[in-house]
Amino acid sequence: MTLLLAFVSCFLIAIAAVSFYGLVRIGESSDIITLEQTPLVRSIQEALSLMVTGQSTAEQALDIDDSALIGKLNTLQNDFNASAVHFKMFMSAITWGSETEAFKKSGGGQNHDAWVQNALQGTLVLRESSPKQTDFAAQATLYYEGFVNHVTLATKSHREYLTSLRAGNIKQAEVARVESKKHMTIARYYADLVIVNLREMVATSNDETKAATSALKKIESDVRFATSTIMLVGFILSLLVSIFFARYVIIRPITRLRTVARRLAEGDFSMHASIDSRDEIGELGTVFNQMAERIMFNTEKLETDVAKRTKELAHTVDNLKMANERLQQLDNAKSDFISVAAHQLRTPLSAIKWTLSILMEKESIENLTTEQRTLLMRGYESNERIIRLINDMLVVTRIESGKVEYKKVPVHIEDIIESALMDFVGPAGTRKIKLVFNKPTPTLPFMYADPDKIRSVIQNLMENAMLYTNDGGEITVSCSFTPGTIEVAIQDNGVGIPKLQQTSIFNKFFRADNALKIQTNGSGLGLFIAKSIVEKHGGAMWFESVEHVGTTFHFTVPVSVIP
Repeated sequence: MTLLLAFVSCFLIAIAAVSFYGLVRIGESSDIITLEQTPLVRSIQEALSLMVTGQSTAEQALDIDDSALIGKLNTLQNDFNASAVHFKMFMSAITWGSETEAFKKSGGGQNHDAWVQNALQGTLVLRESSPKQTDFAAQATLYYEGFVNHVTLATKSHREYLTSLRAGNIKQAEVARVESKKHMTIARYYADLVIVNLREMVATSNDETKAATSALKKIESDVRFATSTIMLVGFILSLLVSIFFARYVIIRPITRLRTVARRLAEGDFSMHASIDSRDEIGELGTVFNQMAERIMFNTEKLETDVAKRTKELAHTVDNLKMANERLQQLDNAKSDFISVAAHQLRTPLSAIKWTLSILMEKESIENLTTEQRTLLMRGYESNERIIRLINDMLVVTRIESGKVEYKKVPVHIEDIIESALMDFVGPAGTRKIKLVFNKPTPTLPFMYADPDKIRSVIQNLMENAMLYTNDGGEITVSCSFTPGTIEVAIQDNGVGIPKLQQTSIFNKFFRADNALKIQTNGSGLGLFIAKSIVEKHGGAMWFESVEHVGTTFHFTVPVSVIP
């Protein structure tokens, strides 16, 4: 009987241990959210705020047009430098963790010093980020360096502009002003890349939080099941033990006492009552009560901790939702700003274009010097580039808002390709680039598409091929038909796309490093727009590229049933 009771006690202890292990697992999953994700999201928000503040400060500095306000320019430059130090501080803390030796040594110790000066040590604890978060932080830091460098160059040129303006050297002032605007345009491009990476970091944090939440719910379900099982097993064991005690510990000793009493009544005094179960009954009652109390204690503690952790998790999820909504509001505000700014800029730019066109007429241009004609032509070309950039930005805004209209009609893809290639015959001949169109035989079937939109896709891909193909190179255009789909391929033997940057080639405002060296001007919106147009037709766009060998872009358009 002692062995049986010992077995029952061990069994109940094992079940309680399993329940306690579930409680520990819930605590660990909750710590992932409470101790890791919340400080991480806060740090990303701080970095995003510093990015916006730094960009705003730089824009204010370049808006100064009075040479008497050079002192204010210096103040804004100092403010910008301060925001840059804090941004790098947060990125380093996210990458290494705020309590690590690597963070204390990063930036020559400046990051940790700034962390202490801002009273963040002990109040904001960051653990070492996941490899994915570290990659995004590294990319954001790299692009931020580009942003800071070009803002610094833009500010330097703007200071030269104000100094020359004060000295009365108008020509030199204008050159410095153009240089300042050029660097600021590149800085805005890098700023957009930084914001994209910060947004990806928040999205990754949300994914990690969702995974931890799912694990927590699974553990909670298992713990509830284990608790119910413990209660059921405890009830069954209590019933069995009660039956056992009633039969073997209570009834049997009483029967023995009755037998002894009967024998004593008959005069047999040799019988003695031997009741050996008294101590065992007491020990069993004590052990059972202890186990029952322990099970009840663990169950109550488990339910209390689960409720507490669930409440903390709900609060954390609410914070993450608020952060995500804030980022979405910032993105919508940015799109609205781009749309409004583009519409406001297009009218004066068109007026400038009209004015420059009049000045470039034969009667007017003959009265100008060679230098003046050159400046006039550069101004006209710069104005044209800005108008094209604004048009691209408006197209992107309409694409993202779903306001682009598609007028689909039955067309032959060969006709669109031949029409688009006519625009490149002259430039190709000047640069001795060979244009080849492998026209299929027989003619491909009609496709139901918007010819203007598809023509703009081909023009965009051809412009890239012409721009990044060396003089004397070759560009080949081909098209083919598979059941239900027409595919177009544009191949060049130009500079190619670096392998590490190929995953970002369709992102807005992205341009590869080697492309920036060849042509500093460019919006980085063309491929994003082209891919969006193709996908709106139900097709797909992709490419193969090897650096220094060449690139081939493909896109498909379904041959839909013509109504």
